[in-house]
Amino acid sequence: MSVSPGPWRHRFMRVAATLLPAAIALPVLAGCATMTGMAGGSYSLLSAENERMRGSLAVAATPLARRPDYAPVERCAYSQRLTPYKQASSQHRFDLTVRAVRADRLLVTMTEAGRPSTALIAPDGALHDFNLVQADGSRWTTQNFASEAQRRITDAGGGDIGVINHFSAAFPHYGIDSWQPGDAVATVLSHDGKPWGQYIYRGLANANGVEGAVLDLMAWSGGRQVLVAFNIVDLRNMTPIVYVFDGGTQVRLERTGCS
Repeated sequence: MSVSPGPWRHRFMRVAATLLPAAIALPVLAGCATMTGMAGGSYSLLSAENERMRGSLAVAATPLARRPDYAPVERCAYSQRLTPYKQASSQHRFDLTVRAVRADRLLVTMTEAGRPSTALIAPDGALHDFNLVQADGSRWTTQNFASEAQRRITDAGGGDIGVINHFSAAFPHYGIDSWQPGDAVATVLSHDGKPWGQYIYRGLANANGVEGAVLDLMAWSGGRQVLVAFNIVDLRNMTPIVYVFDGGTQVRLERTGCS
């Protein structure tokens, strides 16, 4: 399956609001970020630092006959660096657990400074419910996400703006089970349920001592493919080893250890 422009073609280059635990509920002014050309005619919004990180991966173009499902995780620690557009960076740490609550549901819990954020997902990553703490202590939930997204859009001046849930970008819903390098394996949706970008499977690489699947998040702008994020997921449980989003606001999430 190859990536195609689809209906997200002109939705990318305005604003995307982020949504993960702690201080990641700020607008991403993607239109003000710098694009650089890439081989094959696509473009990248990654910073020079993140380009070096992505380029340093020794990716083996290995097919996966069967994609693993999300699986329980006893505890993993993460470090998170957030750099809002034209603002100073901040560092955050949280613990992640994944627990099976039914045969077809897993509860993902992310706890920072005693404040839990939760999400209920299917084994393929389909998001059924979420309750995520924001920087100001408020919570974005399944019930208020649409209204909060609209508020962000209004605050940003309106227009053709997409708001994305970064939990769904870091923990994507996978659409196909057998992966070939170059396949579009997951779609990231905006607040209104429309496609915003697609994850392209590139192959396998070692990240922080763990073998992971390398996924590039490609969006479209003006007919051009734009690399806006990459995600390296642990094939043992499909949780992120490293997740980097770079569209004005920068998010860098790295797993630091598991017990």
